[in-house]
Amino acid sequence: MGGVLHFEIHCDDVERAKDFYSKVLGWTYSTWRDPAYHLVDGEGIGAGRPTGALRQRDPDASAAPSGHAPNSAVVVFAVDDIGKAHATALANGGREKTPVTEIPDLGRTSYCFDTEDNVFGMITLF
Repeated sequence: MGGVLHFEIHCDDVERAKDFYSKVLGWTYSTWRDPAYHLVDGEGIGAGRPTGALRQRDPDASAAPSGHAPNSAVVVFAVDDIGKAHATALANGGREKTPVTEIPDLGRTSYCFDTEDNVFGMITLF
């Protein structure tokens, strides 16, 4: 109990965010139940592994100012090559929050802002 089941990334421009994550993480999408809910990799919630979705940001939601701690959870995604993924994020409209950094006995990680100003992490485990 208590493991990650599902995540949502809230977006000002869903199509722009879909393009960004497709390029950085190789994601594909399908609409799931609600036309505004873009499920990552097309598997339904509760399909036996963590799932995620992109959705339109609630216009009434208060957002943390750019460059400050988010007012929601940060998701860290596993990638095969942190250097390549970090560079791809920056080349496709993302911004660096922290550079690629080694965590002894664990791996290499970085944090970026996506095109929607959300903070996300990436890690390559040793």
